[in-house]
Amino acid sequence: MNGENELKIFAPNDSEWYVSPLGKEDFIIWFIKHLDSSETFEEMLENTEECNLDNDYMWCPTENKEDIEELGDNDEINDINGDGYLRRGREDSKVVEKLISFRQAMKLIEIPKEPYCISTTGY
Repeated sequence: MNGENELKIFAPNDSEWYVSPLGKEDFIIWFIKHLDSSETFEEMLENTEECNLDNDYMWCPTENKEDIEELGDNDEINDINGDGYLRRGREDSKVVEKLISFRQAMKLIEIPKEPYCISTTGY
């Protein structure tokens, strides 16, 4: 766990983010081979963004009692005096989600052997 220093987050498109132990070029080769070969390597190299671990964010389910109490009956809140945003889950309104940095998210996962999708806007 907590292998954030060895991992990167890549956004090969506008709706998916992948955590990867690979560098950008190797990630693109993996992506083309395993998921989507509709773009050339050169196109993907130009279009794939390496995310900033501290300034780019994702929604993550939280079971933290304080987060759940803070959200209360609201659908969404921006706690500008605390640590960020909270909202009801988009797929399940019983789930509470917290906006966290990719660095925070990577502290919650084990180091993967190959890339995988850590966040998506596709529901």
